[in-house]
Amino acid sequence: MHLLTQLTQLTQGILLLAIGVGATGLWAVDPSQITGPNACIDCHQAAHQALDIMQHQANYKTLHRSDSAQDILTNMGLANARREPANCAICHYTSSQPEGRSKPRLIAGVSCESCHGAASSWLDLHNNYGFDANGGRATAATETREHQQQRLAETARLGMIRPDQIYQLAQNCFQCHTVPDEQLVDKGGHTPGSDFELVSWLAGEVRHNFQQSQDKENRQAPRTYDPAQRRRLLFVMGQLLDLEYALRGQTGATGAGTYAQAMDARSQQAKTRLQAIQQAAPALAALLQPAFDGSPDQVQQVALDFAAQHDGSQLAGLDPLIDQPAKGTPFTP
Repeated sequence: MHLLTQLTQLTQGILLLAIGVGATGLWAVDPSQITGPNACIDCHQAAHQALDIMQHQANYKTLHRSDSAQDILTNMGLANARREPANCAICHYTSSQPEGRSKPRLIAGVSCESCHGAASSWLDLHNNYGFDANGGRATAATETREHQQQRLAETARLGMIRPDQIYQLAQNCFQCHTVPDEQLVDKGGHTPGSDFELVSWLAGEVRHNFQQSQDKENRQAPRTYDPAQRRRLLFVMGQLLDLEYALRGQTGATGAGTYAQAMDARSQQAKTRLQAIQQAAPALAALLQPAFDGSPDQVQQVALDFAAQHDGSQLAGLDPLIDQPAKGTPFTP
């Protein structure tokens, strides 16, 4: 069985075990398990440099001072965006709560563990490549295939989300960019989500594929993938996740205000795009069909099945649909 398929199946079973659902419907990362971006810098220096110039990190210093944030806080009866974990910090910041501290504290904007999972349980294993044939410490280049498979499976079990786990990684984007909080939108005046398209946003400033590039350039996709195939996977996954989270918003809405209307429009747009995908790639028609009349959990299962069954090589018909300019400028070391 292909390693990616193994990891996908493994994480299907543990997807809801390593994270918890907060009051807003977001997956809440346990601050006591956060190590912080500085724990990653020794091995991922270029990615850390990219993080420092991204809007995700810029928000850490500027967001709470903006006029729009102050208006939302006033409408919600709140005092400070940096002290509101359920309403603001859960999406805009990274919080850590080391042992001995009574409350979490903000340490960064959206950072490494916001996407790749709280690292305290898997960080050391992630860096352990075992031993080489001579009994010495192996490196990423000399690690045995058997050890690599064991390491990746175990770090996934412990909550690490790797770039090839497309559903689990992209889920972190959509759970915030769809703003799944009715009160924050209808009462606070927060925008009801971003015009988020996964391919274009990951082709811009969020891109950081240094570790997978032999020349350490910030390529569009890891060298282990054909870039066109990768884009096809991301394009389909983005529409499925957009539909899943729009449906979750619709299901949880209690009124017919701006939030409910926006989630309805978002779900209809995602369905329209998925219909276009079905027509352009007939190989996906049967797989995608349950998503149109399904619950959010059924759409999630379709997305997980898609990730496990397709590598993009048979989906060339989608290429004319994938024509979005990059969101922002990628960092070049």
